Amino acid sequence: MAGKKKILLITRGGKGYGLGHVLRALAVGKALAASSDVTLIAMGDASCASCLKNPGPGIDVKTFRDDRGLFLHAEKTGFFHSVIIDMLYTPVSFIDRMKKICGRMMIFDDMARCKRGGGNIVIVRPQETCLWSGGKQGSGAVIKGADLFPLRPEFMFYREIKKFSSDVDDILISLGGAARRKDLDLITGILDRAIPGDINLHIAGGYTGSGRKTVQGRRITFYDGSINMAEIITRVDLGIIAGGFIKFEFMCIGTPFCMLALNEHQRVLSERFSKKGFGIALGRFGDISGHRERFPEKVSGFIADKDKRKEMFLRSRKLVDGRGIVRILKSLV
Repeated sequence: MAGKKKILLITRGGKGYGLGHVLRALAVGKALAASSDVTLIAMGDASCASCLKNPGPGIDVKTFRDDRGLFLHAEKTGFFHSVIIDMLYTPVSFIDRMKKICGRMMIFDDMARCKRGGGNIVIVRPQETCLWSGGKQGSGAVIKGADLFPLRPEFMFYREIKKFSSDVDDILISLGGAARRKDLDLITGILDRAIPGDINLHIAGGYTGSGRKTVQGRRITFYDGSINMAEIITRVDLGIIAGGFIKFEFMCIGTPFCMLALNEHQRVLSERFSKKGFGIALGRFGDISGHRERFPEKVSGFIADKDKRKEMFLRSRKLVDGRGIVRILKSLV
């Protein structure tokens, strides 16, 4: 539309990457769509495309298998007011090419790998255990803080109604949007045999299923496909989650959680947050099979420690308040 700024979001997801970056980019795109012409380009497989099937009004979505298709489409689309890049790692060559088609750029740099800042580039690092200082904004800034993480608006709503529970009656198991069923079944089986029988287990099967809810046995419920994560995180008392972006959703609402890292960068981040009292790091998922007794022992100990869970509830909500989108978009003005 005439008069609206053109914004391009670029992300990557699917097998080997997960869908966290895609969902975060989509949340930012939705926030911008009311006042800007938004194009979201994603590189990924069928799970990535499925995740973006219904992006919402005002967002033009294109998916490609590789960088070549992305570059060709972006460069023929014209000049953008801003390009926002949300990927695990953004090469310098990629940044240099995108700089030619935009006035300014924002790069999510979760692992602090980006070496090309300054000028018209804003670097955002939300995977930090501190609050953003509120310092320099705009082009050339590097802004850091967990409260910069952009979450969908419903998390702020459910945050207001969440109350700490001294008892653990319900546990959510979620290994991300591209979770493998066999991995979820492994964790569920171990917990089903190890924790008290009156605790219900809820398993989130990722974003690519049919959307069915299936009750398995006396206390296990499996959600196949997209669900309202904010609602179910509010309803449960504890989470067993991957070490990626989902921890910010738990921290915003306050539900205590344990983290199983699916890869090396998740292990690094899980340990970083756990050391500061945000979640319990359980190690790498691949180590579970060889040490099946340690995993449930740590979870059971956390269930029994009401004081530790309450402290985490309070600390997490102070770190992540759900207003990250408001903060980071100020740097695009």
